[in-house]
Amino acid sequence: MSWHLRLSRVDPGERNLKSGDRVTVEPYIGCGRCYPCSRGRYNCCEDLEVLGVHRDGGFQEYITIPREKVYKAPETMDVEELALIESFHEPSYKTRIYI
Repeated sequence: MSWHLRLSRVDPGERNLKSGDRVTVEPYIGCGRCYPCSRGRYNCCEDLEVLGVHRDGGFQEYITIPREKVYKAPETMDVEELALIESFHEPSYKTRIYI
């Protein structure tokens, strides 16, 4: 699952993102407390939550997403490319881990 969207509202203290920015979202949210999360393997979290599965997701008009899961998209990327980001990330992440 991969998302791209435009931000409608950003916390006042945010320095790198602003309303209207195009972003892509990492939909996996780990607990940050279990062993896999402590090793940076949040995708194996014992209490994993996925946006659109365990939390409201892409079919909502507005959603709140943790800041660390939001990435500003380059203006040079079109929506079709943005939709593929997560699909390319997963195999490259696994390749990096297991080589």
